[in-house]
Amino acid sequence: MNFCKSFFGQSPRMAISIPQKLILLALLSSSSISFSEPSQETKATAVSDLTESPDTTTPSTKDQLKNFTILGSYSSYDLLVPGKLGVSAAYNESAEKTWELEYLSASISGPSAFKHLGSLDEKRISLLRRSFWNKGSFSGYFGLSWNSLEVSLGNDLLAKLGVISTSKSTLLRMDTLGINTGIGNRWSLWKGLTIGSDWVGISQPLLTVKKNFSILDYATNQTERDRIESALKIAMFLPRLYLLKIQVGFTF
Repeated sequence: MNFCKSFFGQSPRMAISIPQKLILLALLSSSSISFSEPSQETKATAVSDLTESPDTTTPSTKDQLKNFTILGSYSSYDLLVPGKLGVSAAYNESAEKTWELEYLSASISGPSAFKHLGSLDEKRISLLRRSFWNKGSFSGYFGLSWNSLEVSLGNDLLAKLGVISTSKSTLLRMDTLGINTGIGNRWSLWKGLTIGSDWVGISQPLLTVKKNFSILDYATNQTERDRIESALKIAMFLPRLYLLKIQVGFTF
């Protein structure tokens, strides 16, 4: 306010003439202080800052693109021996393709085993190629499986075979190689937590890799021996259908 009064001559100590006022206004209008238009480079930088896309990748997508996945598995409905437990390790080649190595096993013995059998043990090792459709959670897989079936004969069955005494193992073993295929879903959640389910699948033995029926050489009852050997050969190539195999683990 004091400046305005001085400029327009209302203060006796700071009064100036009209020509002086005009000269002062001209000097102010030609001052070096200006508000010039920004340069083209400055405009381009500002536009780039505004239009740069933020990182909107979802946590599940990020986890899916990480290199490795480790999962624990439980296959409750699984032939020949249900209730298989195991683990699988996957290399995530891309958001659509993974390579997986899976191990599953289960055994039954005592009253729950098949009649006259001491125990039944089954193992399956699979190398699978899994494909996710449209980078989503739904997938199909195909690969190779090595199946091992071990049967321990109980005393009742040994007596029927006519095996009186032997120092040999009562274990029968059958190893086969076949294909494994199925469909399922898998989701990557918070901080790499991964869950999934293979809804339905089948492991079909095709080739006999190893067979050990040596205990049958000690059987004196030929009829019973032929019957058991035929049953074991059928079991070797019986399709291993499985349902609702649950998987939980981490992607990192």
